[in-house]
Amino acid sequence: MSLIDPPKEKRPSLTPEALARFLIAKAATGDPGANHLLEEVRRRNPRLFARLDQEPDEAVSFEPKKMVLQ
Repeated sequence: MSLIDPPKEKRPSLTPEALARFLIAKAATGDPGANHLLEEVRRRNPRLFARLDQEPDEAVSFEPKKMVLQ
């Protein structure tokens, strides 16, 4: 191993299901970019969305937490 080329850290890969769940939750906030990506992922993987559509919806919130000063 050389100091010039240090080993690259491996990131955990995002599964298609995790990506779909994130985009569904983000699109629910009205984000137009997420809506566009969600439609593209839905078009490419209709079986995944057929399975996700059968599952009950989970409440996901992306609202920032409010800080209270004391």
